[in-house]
Amino acid sequence: MKWTKEFQQDVLEWDTVNWRRAVDFWDVASICQGKSLRVLDVGARSGGLSLLFGCAGQEGIADYTSIVCSDLSNPSETAGPLHQKYGLESRVSYAVVNAVELEAVEEYDVVCFKSVLGGIGYGDNKAAQEAAVRNMYRALRPGGYLVFAENLAATRVHQFLRKKFNRWNSWRYITIAEVQAFCSDFSDVRWRCFGFLGTLGRSERQRRFLGRIDQIFDCLLPDNAKYIISVVAKK
Repeated sequence: MKWTKEFQQDVLEWDTVNWRRAVDFWDVASICQGKSLRVLDVGARSGGLSLLFGCAGQEGIADYTSIVCSDLSNPSETAGPLHQKYGLESRVSYAVVNAVELEAVEEYDVVCFKSVLGGIGYGDNKAAQEAAVRNMYRALRPGGYLVFAENLAATRVHQFLRKKFNRWNSWRYITIAEVQAFCSDFSDVRWRCFGFLGTLGRSERQRRFLGRIDQIFDCLLPDNAKYIISVVAKK
């Protein structure tokens, strides 16, 4: 897929340099190659990940890709115009899905989300985060993939600034160890961490600038200092 600046913004929405690296780690082309897939996009908001997987099907990376774009309220009004822009109307449907209450069993080949677990754990509800991942595991067919990129607790500096400046300061940021525990039922799990400075930008222009610095210096920082984890977990 060709990642134009416009496409990158449409898929990722914010802090696009660092989150692009996180999504690239999934290797969507490899997951989708030659397969007919049914995909569930959880917590889709504006439908960026549905767009990503829809374009994989549209461009022949997958034989056919059918996507359920879901959120706590039906995202058709917020995500529909974006998908129409890229001609994906026939590939995407919309649904109300609460991951904590998801009852699907072996219905999907891929379940994906970006920056969702923190909201599920709002008010320090780790049990809800565990339940959501467990339900997504159950919803996958054997050999299916859970792919996600999520905000990490990162350093005390990150935690202090979030409490001071973020309006969603009851968001529950996860740790690497918790991710490993959440995904313990999967047969194979790969993960990688990204970003230190990018989230500190107060505008998207600043975040892009800081994200480019992160690209250079990430290799010098320990994983627990970074604020994004990207995961590919195979059932």
